[in-house]
Amino acid sequence: MGAGGSERITVTDRPVVGSDIYVDNQLFLGHGEDDMRGGLARVIAVHEDLDYPDGPLVDVAEHPDCSYDWTLLSREQERLRAAFGERRASADPDLRPEFDLY
Repeated sequence: MGAGGSERITVTDRPVVGSDIYVDNQLFLGHGEDDMRGGLARVIAVHEDLDYPDGPLVDVAEHPDCSYDWTLLSREQERLRAAFGERRASADPDLRPEFDLY
């Protein structure tokens, strides 16, 4: 079980709502307000998109405005687990004007 009693998935599993997956750091040069630290994140949606025919997109509670390509992210789970351990993903906004261009 993951933190908070959620189920942790294996690399080959398709994530389900409520499970924990690892996401990486996200840094946005033009909109630093959306930056986040990586770690464990709770899946809130799994959906298909015609632009990503190889697998599902995954949305997480800790970064709800970003969808992750599970086909790519699933390959990174072991590396991210080693990097983040039990640390939860969280917002880390950079509010400096030079990083909030749009």
